[in-house]
Amino acid sequence: MPLVSTIIPVFNGETTIRRAVDSALAQDFEGQEIIVVNDGSTDSTAEVLAKYADRVRVINKPNGGAASARNAGAAVSHGEYLAFLDADDAWLTEKLSRVVPVLERNRQAVLVFSDYLTTESGEPVRMSASPARRGPEFDELFDPGWKIVPTMVIMRRSVFNSCGGFCEEFPRCGGEDPYLWLLAREHGPFEYVAEALVTYHDPDIADFADKYGPNAAIFERLVRKRYGRRAKRLIRSTRTYIAHGLLIKALREIDHGEYQNSFRTFGRLIAYHPQFLLRPYFFSRLFDTHNLKRLSAIIKSAS
Repeated sequence: MPLVSTIIPVFNGETTIRRAVDSALAQDFEGQEIIVVNDGSTDSTAEVLAKYADRVRVINKPNGGAASARNAGAAVSHGEYLAFLDADDAWLTEKLSRVVPVLERNRQAVLVFSDYLTTESGEPVRMSASPARRGPEFDELFDPGWKIVPTMVIMRRSVFNSCGGFCEEFPRCGGEDPYLWLLAREHGPFEYVAEALVTYHDPDIADFADKYGPNAAIFERLVRKRYGRRAKRLIRSTRTYIAHGLLIKALREIDHGEYQNSFRTFGRLIAYHPQFLLRPYFFSRLFDTHNLKRLSAIIKSAS
């Protein structure tokens, strides 16, 4: 019986899935099963995965989003602990050997997460997932700054099941993981390992707004319903971050002469978070020298 079940969801990940699977196979840890859930890919992901048929279990299902894919993998797995690895990320060789003993030592802990590596200007940079350099208190998860994503997490199956797994109301990636961490933290403390044990594909802030923005309303509804006024800080910070991403996206579109697209993006920003326009940050960004030139270009294009 494996101690750890590693679950890798993938949708159209032909260019990255090999690296993710290889990093799981390369772990210096005994007692792991690897389950890859092909979530209705239409590219050559299935052909890539076929080469691993004797080393990993592949589950094929219709496309339903990251939450349903991870849940499908968990449903057929056998490990006491569930480890999550996204198809565009990778683990360092010692990931499991460093974090599993932490859960073994602290039977009260419900999950453990670590720091991560990301890329800036082509170079790996270590980033901290914990602003406090420790596991969060429950109320701290409502504050910005906690960068806990599935690739960094190993959690107890019993807690995962008690939480109902990842909420499948999210039709695509984004929002399902911070919501699960909130539910899990109700069951007990998180452990934190201050080592960069994964490489995480950290999306650009403008890409973040496009990738995760569509699920924001679902996330806000769920946390407001469960936590009431307690969730206001989290909702406010989420809205601000996505609005910031939309602003960056609109300004970049102006730079590329995509003026109609920039109008649409500004429209999305206003519809999503109109109060953002009243913040000093908005005016300082929009009316600095460079952006005034951008706005001048828009006016000229419209005349």
